[in-house]
Amino acid sequence: MARVVYQNAVYTGSIGGTTYSRNASGAIARQRVKPTNPNTPAQSQNRSRFGGSSGSWGSVDAAQRAAWNGFGKDSFVGHAGKKSGGVTGFQAYQSMFVTVANCLSIQRVITVTAPTAITLSHANFAYPLVPPQAALSGNIKTAAGAVLGVSIGGGCTLSSLTADVVVVLKLSQAISAAPVFTDPVSGEKVGFSVQISRPMSQSNAAVRASSAQLIGSCAPIDTVTGTFTSIEEISLKFAGPFDVGRFKTWFSAEDKIQLSVYMCSESGQQRLLGQVVVTAD
Repeated sequence: MARVVYQNAVYTGSIGGTTYSRNASGAIARQRVKPTNPNTPAQSQNRSRFGGSSGSWGSVDAAQRAAWNGFGKDSFVGHAGKKSGGVTGFQAYQSMFVTVANCLSIQRVITVTAPTAITLSHANFAYPLVPPQAALSGNIKTAAGAVLGVSIGGGCTLSSLTADVVVVLKLSQAISAAPVFTDPVSGEKVGFSVQISRPMSQSNAAVRASSAQLIGSCAPIDTVTGTFTSIEEISLKFAGPFDVGRFKTWFSAEDKIQLSVYMCSESGQQRLLGQVVVTAD
């Protein structure tokens, strides 16, 4: 890549094998690269979902769009938990719409493996029409309504790509009554989703981030029943089998895999709770 100094002209675009553009350093010229487009089923599905969000935005009226613009500017938080610095209302809407579509497409049967004798009932993910009252905080509530922090604990497992994934939710304090899976700030019921990446031995951090694939979601949890006695962790099993396509050729026994676990609200907000490396068996 080379810097270019023009005399009374500004060039952008490509001529022959050279592409002209600008960055923070000024005008640059680089070799023209033809982008790849393998058009995999996953890509086609994602394009369809983004197209669906654009179409449904047309049903959002002027008052609702104004509310979305305010939410995007002042409240929207990206999936990694960092405030975006301001996005348009449509961008916030589209992000949440696609998250709902992704979660609905890959919901799993969820059971609590620890503590035992705990059962869950679920609400539904729903495409948002109006924005939530606030950004997702990534917390839930105790039975008494106090804020209860959630992170990822040890003991998460990936038994195989055709079996189950167990996610351990570590609570910020011991509880002796069923928690309420409602975000104390946004007021939304929350569930969870799990992503996997390439094996650690086959990739660097950038590749793992770009190749992460959603393998399961837990619908927003409505009620929790059972006995809690000074519990600090809750283990959720996402039932397989998982249809992970090309990922099947990446994994073998003893591979170290990065799991990323997100909290997802009923309207499609999401917040990264943590990442953990597990050994596939």
